[in-house]
Order: sequence, then C-alpha cells, then structure tokens
Amino acid sequence: MNGIGNNDNIYPNGYNYLLPDYPNNNQFICGLNGYTSNDEAYKILNLKYQQGCMKVDLDLRKEAGKSQMHIVEAAALSQIRLQEEENKAQKREERNEKRKQQFEEIVVDREGNLRLALSGPISSKLLNIVSNIRFPRIIHLQNMTNHREDNYYMFYCQVNDKKVQIYLDCRKLTKGNYLLGKLCGAGIIWRIKTMTKATILFAEFITSLANESVESVLLPEDIGWQVLDSGEFKYVEEGEPTWKKIIEWAK
Repeated sequence: MNGIGNNDNIYPNGYNYLLPDYPNNNQFICGLNGYTSNDEAYKILNLKYQQGCMKVDLDLRKEAGKSQMHIVEAAALSQIRLQEEENKAQKREERNEKRKQQFEEIVVDREGNLRLALSGPISSKLLNIVSNIRFPRIIHLQNMTNHREDNYYMFYCQVNDKKVQIYLDCRKLTKGNYLLGKLCGAGIIWRIKTMTKATILFAEFITSLANESVESVLLPEDIGWQVLDSGEFKYVEEGEPTWKKIIEWAK
C-alpha cells in the first residue's frame, strides 16, 4: 500500500533521512548520491571540514605574513627616516662648526686695495674695501750700531696716489687708539663699524705683513759721525732718519 502513513519506503533510492529525533551525533542527513552509510558521510564531511580549516589557516597565515611584511617595511622606513634625520643634524652641526671657525681679516686684493674677507678652513670670501690704503708694505728697522731689531716698523703705502710712510712701535698696535691715531694722522680712513674692531683687524693685518716681509733698513744711532760695519766713517746729517728719531716718530 502506498501512502505516507504506512512504513513502506517511499523515498528515492540512494537517499537516507534522519528519524524524527534529529539531530544527534550518530545520524546525518545525506544528499550524496551513492552513499548510504552514515560513517562514510561523516568521513566526507570531516574531510571537507578539515579542508575548510586548512584554507582558513592558510588565509590567516597569508594575512599574518602580510602584516609581518608591513611591520618589517614600516620598521625599515622608520630606520631610513631616522638615519636621514641624523644625517641632517650632523650636516647642521658641521655647518655651525665651520661658521664658528670663520673669521674676518683684512687682505690685499689684486688691485692693491684693502678688503675685508670672511675666511675659513675651506675658502675665503672677499667683501667690501675698508680703507683708502693701497699697496701696503712693512719694512723692518734695525739699529746700525748693533743690528738690533727693536720692534719698530715703517709702514709704507699709497693713500690717494700719495706715498705715505708711518713709523710704528709694534708693541703698541693694540693699545688704545695708538694705531688708528697714527693712520688717521697720515690721512688714512677706514670703513669698519667700530673702532675696537678696526684696531684689532688693522693690528692683525700689519703683524701679518711684518711676518711676511723680508725688507729691512739699517739706521744710524744719531746724527754726526757714525762707524759703519766696514769700519768706515759716515757723517749723518740733520734731517736723515736715525734710530733716535724713529723712536720719537713711532710714539
């Protein structure tokens, strides 16, 4: 007898369904053609589950790998930026150190003019003309009697196309207004902001010229008859430069 109410098997062959007490751990609904055993269906589902887990695990590993790569890349980028900042800081420090080593000095340019120069360990930069002095020279003065060089110079230069001679006591170059007063008395002007700075720069300039100069002049002690190195006598007339006069002129 066919009907839903009797116990005849009315379902198509190859399909098994759970009893009314579904679900439980021992019975499965199988829509798999060719499999009628619950154990075989369990194996199939378990295999699929394991494959699914493996896929999830693989996906997680990929994501973890990407995250790890991002972390490594971020760390590398951070290190590069840190190194760049350190390089910039080092260059700033080097520039500041070079600025500290720079100094101003008076130099003679190719035309014989005195210019202010910004000098340093690497290079020098010529700035403005600071005086009407041109073609300066230093001549060392010595006493003819004993060839004593007693710290006296003759500063020789051109001022407005006029030859000028200034006698200097090098021991006084940086004292008060001594040097600037001697220069001013000879019609020399300077274009430096302060007298203190002008004194320092001109004193350093004259000292530098003196260190480089090999010119020297022997002067008799005084007027009258003087004995030369050769044993001969020479008469020094009034008006000729003598050691005594140089000491007076250099005051």
